Parts: sequence; C-alpha cells; structure tokens
Amino acid sequence: MKKIKLLSIVCLLSATAFAADYTGIQLTFQRTETNASSVTVNVKGQDGNAIDGVTATLESTSFGNLMTGSAQALTNGTVLAPANNSSYSNGANAEISYLFRINGLDQSFTYNKADIDVYAMKKDGTAQSTTGNTKRYFQFSVSTGSSENAVSLFAEKTEDTDICTVTDQSGGLYHSVQTMFASATKTATTPLYVRVTLKKISADGCYAGIGMVKLYGDPQEQSFSGDKFYTIRRFGTNNAYMHDLGDKIGTSTLDTKKKCWWILIPTANPDCYYVMNAASGNYIQSSKGLGQNVPVAMGDTPVEFQIKKDEKTGTTKGYYYMASTDNDPISTDDDVTKGLNWSSDLSCVVTWWIKSGRGNSYWEIVESENGYDPPTTGYSTF
Repeated sequence: MKKIKLLSIVCLLSATAFAADYTGIQLTFQRTETNASSVTVNVKGQDGNAIDGVTATLESTSFGNLMTGSAQALTNGTVLAPANNSSYSNGANAEISYLFRINGLDQSFTYNKADIDVYAMKKDGTAQSTTGNTKRYFQFSVSTGSSENAVSLFAEKTEDTDICTVTDQSGGLYHSVQTMFASATKTATTPLYVRVTLKKISADGCYAGIGMVKLYGDPQEQSFSGDKFYTIRRFGTNNAYMHDLGDKIGTSTLDTKKKCWWILIPTANPDCYYVMNAASGNYIQSSKGLGQNVPVAMGDTPVEFQIKKDEKTGTTKGYYYMASTDNDPISTDDDVTKGLNWSSDLSCVVTWWIKSGRGNSYWEIVESENGYDPPTTGYSTF
C-alpha cells in the first residue's frame, strides 16, 4: 500500500506542468493609424490557431506615435516602430517599449521562454542595409505581471546584438527572431501584462520594430526521472549515503534496512526537483536561512531544489550540487549560496556553501538498477 500511495503522489505532481490546451501564445499586429489604440493585436497559439476567449490590446508605447513607411510591412501595419516625430531619440541607450494586456488566459498556462521578431529599418521606413561596418547594437527584455504596476523582468538578452546581421527579409524589411530564456517558469494571470523593450546600445545605425511577440513553455529535459529510485552520497565516500532520520538527513554506509532510497520529482523548472524519501514520503526542506553546519530538516511540504552538475574544471566536476531554489542567487562561483553538505563529524547533511570544488557539497546520484524495485531485503518500511 505504501508504494501505491507514493506512486499516486508522483503522478499527481508530475502531471501539473501544462494543463492548458495551449503551450504558447503569439501576438501579431494590424495598425490602421499611428496611435496605440489603432493597433489590432491578434492572439494565436503556438500552433498558429486562434485561442477561444483570449484577446489582447496594445495599451501604450514609451515613445508616442507609431511609424508608417514605404516598406510593405509598415504600410500594412504588421510591424510596429517609433515615428520620426516621437520622443524616441534613436541615440545611445534610447529605449523602445510596448505594453500589452492579454485577457482570458487559462491560469494553468505556464511559460519559460519569449521570442520577439525584430525588424531593422531606417527612420524613413525602408530597409536598413546589412552591408558595411556600422553595428546596430540592441538589447532586449520582456517583463510580465498581473497589472501595469506589477510588471517585473521575465527574460532578457543582455549581450549586444547587431540586428542587421540577418538575411531574412519579408515585407521589404530585414528581421530576425530574438529568443530569451527565463531563469524560472511563470504562471499566467488574467489579465497578463507584457512589456517588450528594445534598448539601443550605441548611437550608430537604425531604428527597430517588432512584428511578433511570443510567450511559450518549452519543456526542459531533466537529468532525473520521477518514477525511479535513487541513492545519494557524497561522491567517492562509501559511508556518506543519505537516509531519512525523521527530523534530519543522516549519512552512513548503504543499508537497505534504512530509508536510503529517494525520488526526484521534476518541477516545471529546468534542473529542479522535489526530493522525496521513498520510504517516508517526506521531503528535504529548505537550505536557505540556516547557519553554516546546521542539519537540514525533513518535512511533509515539497520544497524545490536545483540539482545541477558541476561543469567547471576541478575535483567536483561531473558531480551535483543541491540547493533549494528559495536561495537567490544560486551560484557556484563564490560563497553566496547554501546547499546540502556532508558533515563527517555529525554523520548527517548540513548547510554549507556550494562553491565549485568544495567536495562535501557535491553528490553522486545513482539510479536503482531495478528501476522502481530497488533491493528491499529487510526493508522494514515496505
């Protein structure tokens, strides 16, 4: 009965990733005049089909009037850009910003990536040349929130991007899709406000417009499966296997009579899991806010952990750190993030910094050879 109950928990938690009928939304435009209210915003799913009950509007711009021009994409209103007589200066650090409101989204819709289709043009609305040595550097960001005042940064592309290095051309303008990855998955609100910002880095070069905005969920490939058992030990140390002691996490040699098997339940975020003991059904609790060398608790509340392999050169390369995601930031570059650490003196798991190269904060995670049926001889809990 215990195993059946645990399987039900895993299935329930694993099934919550995408409950909406759509995994993405994309906004395209049709402008009839130069003011924001003249723009019709079309909403479609990632498959290009309309979504029943979902509508959107362009609430405002940061620069005033929109551009018209000789290029077909500007003439028919499918690309939005600042007009010459707007407050946009086209100088260094000048920003082009659009605020959209989306109504009727399913509140189970989640998203972790954003695309903007960015167009390169001259101030007269013709195509900006892709030849020559002038760099047309921009940076991009997308912010979302439940109201205009609650909008916060969702994803950004901070490297200077020359928007004229592309060769794709449509409607008489060169363009490219800029993709941004979020650090965490967000869940839709209704309404959902979306602010798109293009920031020019140098005074050289062109205006920029947008022809599409997309938010979507991109399921991340996880390193571990929620339907298998794992052992977790301080790498290379045979007396440092984790087991559930009830109030904390003990360590010892591998003993199947102890609660030494763990289930890593993937969340919607990449490299993130709930760490549940397979015997007790309890979860490893947060590593944030505890002093150094303090035992980490077990509890009945799922707590999300980032479990990621160290890719840096050194003794811990190829092994995993484990830090609860309520830590901000999560970094292995310096002593800034507390994660799970093995205390040989206390024979338990404690908090310590997860800096790369710090051996006791890195773990070897091994899947049971028998999938969901690990060796259980004398295992009193089952």
